[in-house]
Order: sequence, then structure tokens, then C-alpha cells
Amino acid sequence: MIEQWIERAELPPDATLSDGGPWITQQDFQQRYGSGASSGPVSSYDQSGVGASAQTEGDGAPGAVEETAEALSSLVSDPVTADNANPAGRDRIVILGRRQAGKTTFLAMLYAQLWRSQDGLSAKALTGETHQRLMSIHQMLQTGRWPDATLGTSRIELEVQYHGRPMPLVTLDFAGELFSRAFMQDELDSPESRQLVEHIDRAAAVLLLIDPANAAGRDAQAAMEDDFGIVQAVERIRNWPGGVHVPVALVLTKMDQNQRLVERFGGARDFVRRHFPSLCRVVPQLQVFPTTAVESAADITGQRRPCPRPSPGGVDAPLRHCLRLLLAQMDQDQAREDQQWRQSVQQQAESERARRDRRQNRWLFVAILLIAMVGTGLVLTILALRL
Repeated sequence: MIEQWIERAELPPDATLSDGGPWITQQDFQQRYGSGASSGPVSSYDQSGVGASAQTEGDGAPGAVEETAEALSSLVSDPVTADNANPAGRDRIVILGRRQAGKTTFLAMLYAQLWRSQDGLSAKALTGETHQRLMSIHQMLQTGRWPDATLGTSRIELEVQYHGRPMPLVTLDFAGELFSRAFMQDELDSPESRQLVEHIDRAAAVLLLIDPANAAGRDAQAAMEDDFGIVQAVERIRNWPGGVHVPVALVLTKMDQNQRLVERFGGARDFVRRHFPSLCRVVPQLQVFPTTAVESAADITGQRRPCPRPSPGGVDAPLRHCLRLLLAQMDQDQAREDQQWRQSVQQQAESERARRDRRQNRWLFVAILLIAMVGTGLVLTILALRL
């Protein structure tokens, strides 16, 4: 996949690359792996700003609800490099969770709600195909049908308007099995796993989706994956450049089914402290958001089905929380830059003033010296005439 990026000239000339090991230059990568690709002129890499994505063949927009692993190459964003692994390069919100955590349903209901613009927060897909995909899932849920499980990794590009301030976001919906392979089994050799890790390294905010029934149920494997795997992911975020201030929101899903379960442990916060103590230690100020993307009920066969015309509960609260923190951090960064700029201007003014004073002092010294020399000459002339 990296060779394809190089061959299509989709990387900046100074990009560094990694196959899971140390970061190396493109030239070293070609020498190491014998790639015949040319690191010629950059033809399709967007250099308009930090965090731009490498353009791939086609429009790169998600297609049907189900995607195969072979299609992932058209959805890969620019890799993390030493130059862009910084807070400014964090340009996406990552939705992370294991299988059956409700990621696809949560994302579709969130988009449908924000498309109608709710209380200063709205969202718009960057392509009609993405909009159609999300709204089709929303329509399926409204007619009492569940969408198919997510296969592979889908990248959904949105533009969010938060109180009049535009913010481009790349929202990711990962298959839970991929999450398990990457963070439970340490299988980082596959392109899909590396892509997941790269996106996490570029996360501006993270929504951790957890089904409380998995944590407190009889599925010990699911509970272990939620606990250990998510801690691994968050620790990677915290340890990566710029990750200290990345907002992390824990979303408890399917609360219409899990409300009584959570209340047995004293509420959402006590439930999280009881079942995810390590996560609470890694993120001391962890915010917990109980949500119900779609209310469901059992049909005559005992299978749970979405209720017609579902009313989502709290699906936008985690995003609002993250956006508030992100904008606050942006304001702080801007204020810091403004202060540094003012200090720089002041230092330049003081330096210019000091140079002007030194120049004036030199001219004054020369003038005094000339006056002294002239005066001395006159005195000597007068003395000579008297003698």
C-alpha cells in the first residue's frame, strides 16, 4: 500500500514512512524494499494546510454499508509522519468500540439529527454518496430494520458547524473485529490494523462506544476486550505527540436495554468505575454519556427490532462535549499565538529602538569628538599666534 502511495505521488516529498517499525524516509523505504516507485513531483498531495488527506483514485467516499477489506486502499488517509504528528495534525474524531457496540447505528442517527441542525450544531457530508449512505441507514432503522454489520473500515468526511465555527472532521466507524485484532492480539501487520492505528494517532477526539451488557454480562472475552483493548488505545493516544489534551468521551450505548443493569451498580459513573477502573485511571476526568441511538423491542420471535420512528436519546452530547473542549483548546492556542506575536512585535520594536539609540549615540559621539577636535585646533592656533 505504501508503495502504491509512492508510485501515485500521493505523499509529500519530505514524508517519512513506517511499516510498523522505525520511521524512515521515502528514499530509504525504496532502497529497503526494492520499490521501483519514483519520488518525483507531488501531483495529488494537498499542501493547502496541515492534516490534508492524500487523494486516491476515485472520490474516496464510502460506498455501500458493507465494505470489503480489498476496498480499504481507497479510504486510507495520509500516514502519520514526524512532521504532522502534532496537535495541529489531529484532524479527525474517531468512533472506537468492539463488535456489536452500536457504532453504525449511533453514527447514522447522529448524522440524521445534526443534518437538521440542532441547537448550534450541524453537520454536512462532503459527498452526496456519504449523505445517502448515512440517511439510508437512518431510513432502515425507521422502518424497523437493522443495518448490516460493518465490514472493514469506513471513512466518513463531515463538515461540522458549531455555533457558526466550521470544523472539518473525519469520522471513522471501525469493525469491532479489527479493533480486537489491533489492540488485543497486537496484529499490526495487516494494512487494516495499521490504518486503524494511524487514524487513532491522528485523533482530535475519541468517542469510546461500549455496550454495558458486554462489560457486565457472561461474555468474559467481550468484557476483557472492552476493558484492556480500550485502555491500550487510549494509552497510545496519550503517549503520542499532542495526545495529552485529546478529549475522550465514553459512550454507554443501548441504554433502553441496559438502563436497569447500569442502575444496579449505582448509575453510569459508578458502573464505569466498577467495570473500567484502568480506563478511569488513564483518563481521570473521563466523561460518561449514556445514550440510546434507537429504541428497540422484542418481536414475536423474541428478536429485538428497532421501534418505528425511533427518537434518539443523547447521541449528540458526546460530540458536543468534545467540540467544546476542542474549541476551548483552539482558543487557548490562538491566544498563546497572539501573545507570542505581540511579544515578538514588542521585541522587534525594542530591538529597533535600541539600534536607533545606538546609532544616535554614535553620531552624538562623532559630533562631540569633532567639536572637541575643532575646539582643540582653535586653542592651539590662538596660542601659536600669541607666541
